[in-house]
Amino acid sequence: MLRALSNQPYRRNLIAYAHGNDAALVEVQSVIMASAAGKPTSAVKLRPSRQNDNAMDINVNGMTGDQLAAERARRILLNERSAIGEGDLLLGLFHLDRGGVGKKTLNAVLPKLWSTYKAKPAQYLRLARLQAIFSLKVTNTVEHIFELTLGPISKDGVQVRLEGSRKKIYSNRPAAVIKVEGKCPLPKS
Repeated sequence: MLRALSNQPYRRNLIAYAHGNDAALVEVQSVIMASAAGKPTSAVKLRPSRQNDNAMDINVNGMTGDQLAAERARRILLNERSAIGEGDLLLGLFHLDRGGVGKKTLNAVLPKLWSTYKAKPAQYLRLARLQAIFSLKVTNTVEHIFELTLGPISKDGVQVRLEGSRKKIYSNRPAAVIKVEGKCPLPKS
């Protein structure tokens, strides 16, 4: 896989990247393959895609961009439907399956992963957290994540707590803080 990337230096396929509390759609800038102590090593240099900067901060049905971001966060993390009804199109702008861009829906990430990883709850929580961070960042719901905790898991669902800030837009006003706390229902079977 890395060799294929290094042979195509101008390839512009977007890759979903998440680590810690950061995530973005990225492009491979370069791949350097070498050897250290007789073992092959690779260094991959990534750069954020310009598509990460397509934030739209508009008012819809009397709701501000910050209020819509809070609705997006609740949809992504708790699987709640929008209070504005037409919601998902206005909340999402694009669909987040495997980094895909172009469809016009926004889906909750936690229930989707549960069916695959329910037999491995620790692995589920780690992967679900990364997917949630990716979704929150790529949809421009938050710019910085101060806290995102998932768990414990119970028969009713998974407990979720988020605190993050939006991108600062106005110099005379601090960035809005988004807080979400609740339980996301998980599929029973």
